[in-house]
Amino acid sequence: MLNKNENTIKSQDSLSEFQGIIAEKVLPNEDVSNTYRVFLNNIEAISDDENLLPILNNFGLVLNLIKEQFQGIRPNKLKIGDKVIFSLKGIPPMTMSIPPQVAGVAVDYIKLVEE
Repeated sequence: MLNKNENTIKSQDSLSEFQGIIAEKVLPNEDVSNTYRVFLNNIEAISDDENLLPILNNFGLVLNLIKEQFQGIRPNKLKIGDKVIFSLKGIPPMTMSIPPQVAGVAVDYIKLVEE
């Protein structure tokens, strides 16, 4: 049986993976330099150890990412309607805004789904 500290460590180390659709043009953030705002909707879980999907799917999700987190594609090449896969580390801190926003520190990667 895990004690509280072991459970917290496990949660921080877990990696959940989701698929979503780009809902708005991916643009640089105006308030934080060198980051991009990625607004996703129609989010589906691929693996969701932390049961995050109900939170992510209500109003969509905004990921605030740096260029290095985009695997195999430049941020400005993503288009509305593109399907992407992204991963979240543990239980990510998010804003209480609608849609919620997740800082890049909680995102491992985002990549385009080739169809």
